[in-house]
Amino acid sequence: MIMKITAQKGRGNKVHILIDGEYNMTVTSEFWVSQGIRSDDEIDDEEFAAFCKAASSNRAFNAAVNILSRRDHSVKELERKVSRNCDSEAAHEAVERLEEMGYLNDERYAQSLAEELFERKGMGLRRIEQELCRRGVSRETARQCVENIECDNVSRIVEL
Repeated sequence: MIMKITAQKGRGNKVHILIDGEYNMTVTSEFWVSQGIRSDDEIDDEEFAAFCKAASSNRAFNAAVNILSRRDHSVKELERKVSRNCDSEAAHEAVERLEEMGYLNDERYAQSLAEELFERKGMGLRRIEQELCRRGVSRETARQCVENIECDNVSRIVEL
């Protein structure tokens, strides 16, 4: 089936996509331009499905970057958060892409968090391991991070 795709300018850099005159979705202007489709073009079901999949992937990637801009996350934690508002396949692809780009690294995240929980929160080693696992870090990685923490129990007790 052939349908007419129309783009209408929205607020900021948003573009509203209409199919046969009916609102369908909103995308960024950068994404719209990158697709090589012009307003009032006619597309078939297959092209529209590819456009929707690409839009979903783009939305998931932007959401993941937005979440990561606030603080580091584990792979599982980030994927879970992105999946709340995007389809799970797109969320998984976005997280994999960020991991390949080096923006997401469970070992680095776990070590940093373990040190912070030990120094600032005063948590014990077992509690730190539990917290890392709760946040989606593998048990093995959590255990390695806890083993890397220099812990002098006597000094710590005196400090408390």
